[in-house]
Amino acid sequence: MSRERPTGPISIRASKDGVREVDAPTTANAWQLERIRQGIDAARDGRVRPAEDVFVDIAARHGWDR
Repeated sequence: MSRERPTGPISIRASKDGVREVDAPTTANAWQLERIRQGIDAARDGRVRPAEDVFVDIAARHGWDR
């Protein structure tokens, strides 16, 4: 039985700076790390919301019933 993958590799050319930015985990996802730090700081300061309120806001934003 053949186990052929549904995807294949591709090659692209990019500037060296662009490649470094993608390869560097602390740079490529720096915005994510900063948001996580902000969330931790907010929680430590007591600036939190009940999960249900967050779910209601997300549902409203996407037009879902909650």
